[in-house]
Amino acid sequence: MLFFAFIGFIEDLGQEITGPAIISKSLTGFILVKLTHQFFFTWSPHFKGMIIFIFTLLDEVIYMLIVISFFNINFEPFVLSKEIFIKALINIPIGLFISWGRP
Repeated sequence: MLFFAFIGFIEDLGQEITGPAIISKSLTGFILVKLTHQFFFTWSPHFKGMIIFIFTLLDEVIYMLIVISFFNINFEPFVLSKEIFIKALINIPIGLFISWGRP
């Protein structure tokens, strides 16, 4: 959990608002750890890519909900969904490259 919070803190350092990325990364990391220890035993590259995509989407949706709810920053829904989808697609090859050779 501390690792995910640290990653969120690093992401928040580059922004004016501190907190939303810490919460979203910690919550997404907690869900990922719970699910992987209880349900998933074999990891194929396709399955890893799908998990990376889904959890990137989840992380970005949580982050944007926090920013919109607590800081009253408005985003255009179509632009926001397109940006989240593109981030999730970009994270697939990066995540697969980082986890190359690991289960």
